[in-house]
Amino acid sequence: MTHPPHDPSDEPEGKESDSSQNLPKEPANPYEGFAPYPSTDHPEDQPSFGSQNQQTQAPHFPAGSVAGENQPLRPLSLDYVGAVKYGFRATFRNWPVWILGSLALFILVGGLSVVSTYQNLQNIDPATDEIPEVSFTLQIGVSLASVLLTPFMVHAANLNAVQAQISWGEVFRVHSYWRPLVASILNGLFGSIVYLLILAPTGFGATNFGVFLLAGFIAFIVSVLIQPFLMFWTYYSAYPDATVFGALKQSFAVGKQNYGGLIGFIIAIAVLMGFGMMITLGLGALVILPAYMIAQGLLARHGIQKLQVQQQ
Repeated sequence: MTHPPHDPSDEPEGKESDSSQNLPKEPANPYEGFAPYPSTDHPEDQPSFGSQNQQTQAPHFPAGSVAGENQPLRPLSLDYVGAVKYGFRATFRNWPVWILGSLALFILVGGLSVVSTYQNLQNIDPATDEIPEVSFTLQIGVSLASVLLTPFMVHAANLNAVQAQISWGEVFRVHSYWRPLVASILNGLFGSIVYLLILAPTGFGATNFGVFLLAGFIAFIVSVLIQPFLMFWTYYSAYPDATVFGALKQSFAVGKQNYGGLIGFIIAIAVLMGFGMMITLGLGALVILPAYMIAQGLLARHGIQKLQVQQQ
């Protein structure tokens, strides 16, 4: 008998437990274009785990369930604080993947920056006061590396939303590399177009720098306001059998349904990141960024679940 997949966010802490209402089973694969993440083999996957006083059954949804099976359903609201807490717990629980992986990337980027700076200093012309322009090769390389690693990081975050422990081997066994890569590139291009359309009329500060700053602030506000519709796009595109634009459609639907809460979540996370990195001189990013990605993966999963339940 196949056991329901383990949802670590439903794992009780101390004496805490989630309980909710009974819901009918959903037909197999009701969300067209999405297949479930594979089930996991944990003690908590036993049928009796977490079933005490639980009367709620969740329908199939595309991040850990198997068609025709039931699993405990969380309340019909996204728990943003709980997702962030779980993100930090999962980051520390899987520190060889998240923290050491982030540290390795940080050291690599930092080392390349030092080399680039040293080369620039060596090229200073003592006969003039001109300082060589900062090489954009490093910036392009770092940006490209970040984009190319995105599918693996998103897959790892989705896995951590399904299971408590992940390994390096699982991180690189992605369901699809190209779909989340394309989704992340298109997402970034869309944000860049928003900034370009708002900043271009100002001449990018060539005539009035104050107007340019105001336009930049407006562009930032607009990007925040549209972010809830796009923030789960890459996560859904990493699901098995998903499609890039099918994932966009579902991200838009979940963002629309939870718009206010997601706006608050985005602002709160931005403040947390800024404050955390400031007091740790940037080292906090080794923990905060992975925790944020895992929290997003968990919210994406529960967002799809909530949407399906309310569509019954």
